Amino acid sequence: MEGDPLDDSVAREASSSVRDSSYSTMSDSSSLTTISSGRDSLDGEAAAMPPAGAPPPAAPKPMLSLRLQFGRESKQLTLTARGVRSLPNRDYGSSPSPQLHVTLERRRWPQMMRSPQLIEQVSTPVARRTRNPNWEHTFTLDVTEKDLKDWQGHFHVYDDCKLQGSRIIGEVMIVFKRHLEQLLTGAPTQLQLLLAPREQVSLHLIIVLQATKIC
Repeated sequence: MEGDPLDDSVAREASSSVRDSSYSTMSDSSSLTTISSGRDSLDGEAAAMPPAGAPPPAAPKPMLSLRLQFGRESKQLTLTARGVRSLPNRDYGSSPSPQLHVTLERRRWPQMMRSPQLIEQVSTPVARRTRNPNWEHTFTLDVTEKDLKDWQGHFHVYDDCKLQGSRIIGEVMIVFKRHLEQLLTGAPTQLQLLLAPREQVSLHLIIVLQATKIC
Protein backbone atom coordinates (compact mmCIF):
# COMPACT_ATOMS: atom_id res chain seq x y z
CA MET A 1 0.00 0.00 0.00
CA GLU A 2 1.44 3.31 -0.99
CA GLY A 3 1.93 5.85 1.74
CA ASP A 4 -0.16 8.91 2.03
CA PRO A 5 1.68 11.84 0.45
CA LEU A 6 0.53 14.09 3.32
CA ASP A 7 1.98 11.68 5.89
CA ASP A 8 5.23 11.59 3.94
CA SER A 9 5.33 15.40 3.91
CA VAL A 10 4.67 15.58 7.69
CA ALA A 11 7.37 12.99 8.27
CA ARG A 12 9.84 14.96 6.17
CA GLU A 13 8.99 18.18 8.06
CA ALA A 14 9.40 16.39 11.39
CA SER A 15 12.75 15.01 10.29
CA SER A 16 13.83 18.45 9.11
CA SER A 17 12.69 19.95 12.43
CA VAL A 18 14.77 17.42 14.36
CA ARG A 19 17.84 18.24 12.23
CA ASP A 20 17.29 22.00 12.71
CA SER A 21 16.92 21.48 16.45
CA SER A 22 20.13 19.47 16.55
CA TYR A 23 21.97 22.10 14.53
CA SER A 24 20.62 24.86 16.79
CA THR A 25 21.77 22.97 19.88
CA MET A 26 25.24 22.48 18.40
CA SER A 27 25.40 26.15 17.42
CA ASP A 28 24.39 27.25 20.94
CA SER A 29 26.96 24.90 22.43
CA SER A 30 29.64 26.32 20.15
CA SER A 31 28.68 29.85 21.18
CA LEU A 32 28.89 28.93 24.84
CA THR A 33 32.29 27.36 24.29
CA THR A 34 33.54 30.54 22.63
CA ILE A 35 32.27 32.72 25.46
CA SER A 36 33.82 30.41 28.03
CA SER A 37 37.11 30.58 26.18
CA GLY A 38 36.93 34.38 26.27
CA ARG A 39 36.36 34.37 30.02
CA ASP A 40 39.32 32.07 30.53
CA SER A 41 41.47 34.55 28.61
CA LEU A 42 40.32 37.44 30.78
CA ASP A 43 40.96 35.43 33.91
CA GLY A 44 44.48 34.78 32.63
CA GLU A 45 45.07 38.50 32.10
CA ALA A 46 43.81 39.27 35.57
CA ALA A 47 46.20 36.71 37.01
CA ALA A 48 49.10 38.47 35.30
CA MET A 49 48.27 41.79 36.96
CA PRO A 50 50.05 42.71 40.22
CA PRO A 51 48.13 41.72 43.34
CA ALA A 52 46.01 44.29 45.11
CA GLY A 53 47.94 46.28 47.67
CA ALA A 54 51.31 45.80 45.94
CA PRO A 55 53.57 48.90 46.14
CA PRO A 56 53.77 50.99 42.94
CA PRO A 57 56.99 50.86 40.91
CA ALA A 58 59.72 53.16 42.19
CA ALA A 59 59.99 56.56 40.50
CA PRO A 60 63.25 57.27 38.63
CA LYS A 61 65.81 59.11 40.73
CA PRO A 62 67.00 62.58 39.69
CA MET A 63 70.40 62.59 37.96
CA LEU A 64 72.62 65.62 37.31
CA SER A 65 74.68 65.54 34.12
CA LEU A 66 78.01 67.42 34.03
CA ARG A 67 80.92 67.64 31.61
CA LEU A 68 84.40 68.62 32.83
CA GLN A 69 87.49 69.36 30.76
CA PHE A 70 90.85 70.65 31.98
CA GLY A 71 93.40 72.37 29.75
CA ARG A 72 96.97 72.05 30.98
CA GLU A 73 98.28 74.74 28.66
CA SER A 74 95.44 77.18 29.21
CA LYS A 75 95.24 76.31 32.92
CA GLN A 76 91.48 76.45 32.75
CA LEU A 77 88.69 74.14 33.82
CA THR A 78 85.62 74.08 31.62
CA LEU A 79 82.53 72.97 33.53
CA THR A 80 79.32 72.43 31.58
CA ALA A 81 76.05 71.96 33.47
CA ARG A 82 74.16 69.89 30.92
CA GLY A 83 70.90 69.19 32.73
CA VAL A 84 68.92 67.05 35.14
CA ARG A 85 66.49 64.20 34.59
CA SER A 86 63.45 63.22 36.70
CA LEU A 87 63.25 66.06 39.20
CA PRO A 88 60.29 65.79 41.62
CA ASN A 89 57.15 67.84 41.18
CA ARG A 90 56.19 70.54 43.61
CA ASP A 91 54.04 69.65 46.60
CA TYR A 92 50.87 70.73 44.78
CA GLY A 93 51.71 68.78 41.62
CA SER A 94 53.07 71.35 39.16
CA SER A 95 56.50 71.12 37.53
CA PRO A 96 59.40 72.99 39.14
CA SER A 97 61.44 75.83 37.64
CA PRO A 98 64.96 74.53 38.33
CA GLN A 99 68.20 76.47 38.52
CA LEU A 100 71.63 75.01 39.33
CA HIS A 101 73.88 76.81 41.84
CA VAL A 102 77.54 75.81 41.87
CA THR A 103 79.86 76.58 44.78
CA LEU A 104 83.54 75.78 44.25
CA GLU A 105 85.82 75.59 47.26
CA ARG A 106 89.44 74.80 47.96
CA ARG A 107 90.19 72.48 50.82
CA ARG A 108 93.66 71.16 51.58
CA TRP A 109 93.12 67.55 52.54
CA PRO A 110 95.76 67.26 55.31
CA GLN A 111 93.93 70.10 57.07
CA MET A 112 90.34 68.91 56.90
CA MET A 113 89.31 70.67 60.10
CA ARG A 114 89.85 74.09 58.59
CA SER A 115 87.06 75.89 56.79
CA PRO A 116 87.29 75.61 52.99
CA GLN A 117 88.34 78.61 50.96
CA LEU A 118 85.61 79.92 48.68
CA ILE A 119 86.73 80.08 45.04
CA GLU A 120 83.69 80.78 42.91
CA GLN A 121 79.89 80.85 42.97
CA VAL A 122 78.04 80.57 39.68
CA SER A 123 74.58 79.59 38.55
CA THR A 124 72.67 78.60 35.42
CA PRO A 125 69.61 80.36 34.03
CA VAL A 126 66.23 79.25 35.36
CA ALA A 127 64.47 76.60 33.26
CA ARG A 128 60.75 77.25 33.55
CA ARG A 129 58.19 74.55 34.35
CA THR A 130 60.11 71.37 33.66
CA ARG A 131 61.28 68.27 35.50
CA ASN A 132 64.00 67.70 32.90
CA PRO A 133 65.95 70.94 32.40
CA ASN A 134 68.55 71.16 29.63
CA TRP A 135 70.81 74.03 30.57
CA GLU A 136 73.95 73.23 28.53
CA HIS A 137 75.53 76.16 30.37
CA THR A 138 79.33 76.40 30.45
CA PHE A 139 81.56 78.01 33.06
CA THR A 140 85.29 78.62 32.48
CA LEU A 141 87.46 78.77 35.59
CA ASP A 142 91.16 79.53 36.00
CA VAL A 143 92.98 76.85 37.99
CA THR A 144 96.40 75.22 38.01
CA GLU A 145 96.98 71.48 37.99
CA LYS A 146 98.41 71.72 41.50
CA ASP A 147 95.36 73.50 42.91
CA LEU A 148 92.76 71.42 41.07
CA LYS A 149 93.34 68.42 43.31
CA ASP A 150 92.23 70.52 46.31
CA TRP A 151 88.97 71.64 44.75
CA GLN A 152 85.52 70.43 45.66
CA GLY A 153 82.20 71.44 44.18
CA HIS A 154 78.75 71.70 45.74
CA PHE A 155 75.88 71.51 43.25
CA HIS A 156 72.45 72.59 44.47
CA VAL A 157 69.31 72.49 42.33
CA TYR A 158 66.82 75.16 43.39
CA ASP A 159 63.18 75.48 42.46
CA ASP A 160 62.56 79.14 41.62
CA CYS A 161 58.98 79.40 42.89
CA LYS A 162 57.30 82.77 43.30
CA LEU A 163 54.69 81.40 45.72
CA GLN A 164 56.91 79.40 48.06
CA GLY A 165 60.25 81.10 47.42
CA SER A 166 63.44 79.52 46.13
CA ARG A 167 64.22 76.20 47.81
CA ILE A 168 66.57 73.27 47.37
CA ILE A 169 65.14 70.21 45.65
CA GLY A 170 68.39 68.27 45.23
CA GLU A 171 72.12 68.48 45.94
CA VAL A 172 75.38 66.63 45.36
CA MET A 173 79.08 67.22 46.03
CA ILE A 174 82.10 66.13 44.00
CA VAL A 175 85.78 66.03 44.93
CA PHE A 176 87.93 66.85 41.92
CA LYS A 177 90.84 64.81 43.25
CA ARG A 178 88.85 61.63 42.55
CA HIS A 179 88.61 62.55 38.86
CA LEU A 180 92.06 64.12 38.54
CA GLU A 181 93.67 61.30 36.54
CA GLN A 182 91.01 61.48 33.85
CA LEU A 183 90.93 65.28 33.85
CA LEU A 184 94.69 65.49 33.27
CA THR A 185 94.31 63.57 30.00
CA GLY A 186 92.60 66.64 28.56
CA ALA A 187 89.63 64.60 27.35
CA PRO A 188 86.08 65.59 28.36
CA THR A 189 84.91 63.84 31.52
CA GLN A 190 81.20 63.01 31.63
CA LEU A 191 79.61 62.67 35.07
CA GLN A 192 76.15 61.37 35.97
CA LEU A 193 75.50 62.26 39.62
CA LEU A 194 72.61 61.13 41.77
CA LEU A 195 70.96 64.09 43.48
CA ALA A 196 70.03 63.71 47.13
CA PRO A 197 66.43 64.85 47.84
CA ARG A 198 65.81 68.00 49.80
CA GLU A 199 64.85 65.99 52.90
CA GLN A 200 68.49 64.81 53.13
CA VAL A 201 70.13 68.22 52.77
CA SER A 202 72.01 68.82 56.01
CA LEU A 203 71.36 71.81 58.25
CA HIS A 204 75.04 72.69 57.96
CA LEU A 205 74.78 73.10 54.19
CA ILE A 206 71.69 75.28 54.53
CA ILE A 207 73.49 77.55 57.01
CA VAL A 208 76.52 77.82 54.71
CA LEU A 209 74.31 78.66 51.72
CA GLN A 210 72.46 81.35 53.65
CA ALA A 211 75.75 82.82 54.89
CA THR A 212 77.09 83.03 51.33
CA LYS A 213 73.78 84.52 50.08
CA ILE A 214 73.22 81.99 47.32
CA CYS A 215 69.48 81.69 47.89
